Amino acid sequence: MAGEVRVVQARAPYALARALAATVLTVTGAASAHTWAGGDVPTAPGLALIAAVVLAASLLVLRRGVPAPVLLPVVATLTQPSSPSPSCNAATTDSSDGWTATQPLP
Repeated sequence: MAGEVRVVQARAPYALARALAATVLTVTGAASAHTWAGGDVPTAPGLALIAAVVLAASLLVLRRGVPAPVLLPVVATLTQPSSPSPSCNAATTDSSDGWTATQPLP
């Protein structure tokens, strides 16, 4: 008895749930790292914007709408801040021994 073998390509199961999990993990990690590095806690609209971009990109990749190597540079560009954070209150100067010193602004 020889049976017929068929290969069926299916899209990623539970793409929305996986994209939501990836978004929560990414936004939580990014906000934690930003805060740990001395920045202020990002604002709610900023977090919502980044979460929307990450969720949309995750859905596109998980549903194979766009290959990841094409989409990742676009997401990186969209989530890059255009100017330094206004919470920066320190100045960096190069010292004579080659190290960079950070000094609080008056």
